[in-house]
Amino acid sequence: MFPNATQTCPLFGMTYSEERAKLYLMKDLKVITQTILLVLLCGCTMAQKSELNSAKEENYIIEFYSKYAKTWDSITIKTPELFERSMDSLTKKYCSLKLQKEAMDWILDGQDLLTNEWGINVEDLDSFIVKRDIINLNSFFVTYYTYLDIPGATPQKQVVKLHIILSSSENNYKIESVEGVD
Repeated sequence: MFPNATQTCPLFGMTYSEERAKLYLMKDLKVITQTILLVLLCGCTMAQKSELNSAKEENYIIEFYSKYAKTWDSITIKTPELFERSMDSLTKKYCSLKLQKEAMDWILDGQDLLTNEWGINVEDLDSFIVKRDIINLNSFFVTYYTYLDIPGATPQKQVVKLHIILSSSENNYKIESVEGVD
């Protein structure tokens, strides 16, 4: 076409020069490119933030069970009242109010809700693994090995699998529930 030729817009019936059409097209392409880059940048930032939160949440669970195992291991040298206060303090810090009450009821009955009755020792923490549930993002799977102490028999290695639901609000986490996984 000639440099000063005019064209008619099919949508609006307006006439414009080919040079002006190229200018508008370049502006549109620039806006589209900037929008795409912005969307990609936001997506990458959100993914990094999600990975950072996941690491914090996993560390929160590891921290809780480390302290929990140490408290259970020290049961033989503590008085029952001191043990009870330690567990109460620990569950208040890391567990929701509902789970705290339920866990303390179990503990007072000599049972262990937070490990689904398997118990946990400091040595078990060497095999402790926390993985985020890919379907429910506030859920985690915990796996560790413990040994069943059966009187008169060789201790048997047992894989313990737990499903933990964590709630969060402004980087403040609480364990909402703990269930065994078959």
